[in-house]
Amino acid sequence: MTNRTRFAAQLFAMAALAAVSIPAVHAADSTRFVSTTGKNSNNCTLAAPCRSLQHGVDVTPAGGELRILDSGFYGANAVIRKSMSIIGNGHTIYLNRPIVINDASAIVVLRSLVLSGQGTVQDGVRITDASAVHIERSVIYRFVRHGMFAPATNLSLFVLDSVVRDNGANGLITAGNGSVRLTVDNSRFTNNGGAGISLTKGHSTIHRSTLSGNERGLSATGCNVTIMSTVA
Repeated sequence: MTNRTRFAAQLFAMAALAAVSIPAVHAADSTRFVSTTGKNSNNCTLAAPCRSLQHGVDVTPAGGELRILDSGFYGANAVIRKSMSIIGNGHTIYLNRPIVINDASAIVVLRSLVLSGQGTVQDGVRITDASAVHIERSVIYRFVRHGMFAPATNLSLFVLDSVVRDNGANGLITAGNGSVRLTVDNSRFTNNGGAGISLTKGHSTIHRSTLSGNERGLSATGCNVTIMSTVA
């Protein structure tokens, strides 16, 4: 190999390394962490996590990720007013009030969360306003009223690989006056005191799911529902 060829190869390798490294740095810059051993005076890094879920939400950049490092109590509540993701890593989260999503343009992802109402909290996730909400690989259980309550209008709601069980009223309810587009795939709504899923207006698709042991499997009023490979 000539010196010129060797130099060109080195430049190519350096360019490839830079292309891989830059996105990783940007991803780290937009990720924050919370832990039951953290402090809200920390800078919310992996080495120095914050304490409450609300503080973690507040300091996470728009479009970024908030990661939960362990199970436990994370404060009074959490209100989300921007696009972001909360990644639970399978940990159980306890709050005094619901997680509330309230921003008309927000795209919010809740992934790998276990939300427990302990029989005392009214709702698990309340979507007052949003563009789209994705609930993925999560468990929502033992809330006084609804596991998921979506009074928002013009909302796209996606529920994937999740379990909503043992809630006092409905597992999931859409109650907005506008058009709600709901997609449920490979999920279970079981042993809820009202309907497994209760729908009002909008368009819904329920695929590969189970609605069992509820007072009613599915309740739908004034809406279009497509059901495929589902037991109710």
